[in-house]
Amino acid sequence: MPNHICPILTILLAAAISHRTLAQTPPQDRPFTTDTAASNCLDRAVQPSINHARETFPDARRRFLAGLPPGYGLSVTTRLRDSTGHFEQVFVALDSIKGDRLFGHIASDIAFVRGFRKHQAYELGTGDILDWTILRPDSTEEGNFVGNFLDSLQTRLQKGGIPKPC
Repeated sequence: MPNHICPILTILLAAAISHRTLAQTPPQDRPFTTDTAASNCLDRAVQPSINHARETFPDARRRFLAGLPPGYGLSVTTRLRDSTGHFEQVFVALDSIKGDRLFGHIASDIAFVRGFRKHQAYELGTGDILDWTILRPDSTEEGNFVGNFLDSLQTRLQKGGIPKPC
């Protein structure tokens, strides 16, 4: 990937911004770009949020399998990778879970990777989950640990002068 522009921050923020309306509505994007070094730094900074999301996913999974209330939905955040080595972080709205396989559809606009599109059916393994979000009909959510971290980071950056995480 070129050193001058790296899409990871764009994708992390675009995919992690909170859902604001109904469960199947994709999030609003707040993208920006950065260089590879800053992207690598952000990956390290967000890792504790990813770890927490993975630790708590089994309960969200259990609730989904038991049947969420009407109007609720479970989305997971994952990275799509294309044949050129580019990746993009997206929401996948889940339709079903069978064993360690999750089935749903891409609920994010696609900006960088080739061969994927919004609303496309998508299957992933539980090991590919970076975050999860239970969306409620009143626009509130549970989970979204990575998204909340990135929202907070972007807000602090916009206000000016926070220490770099790396």
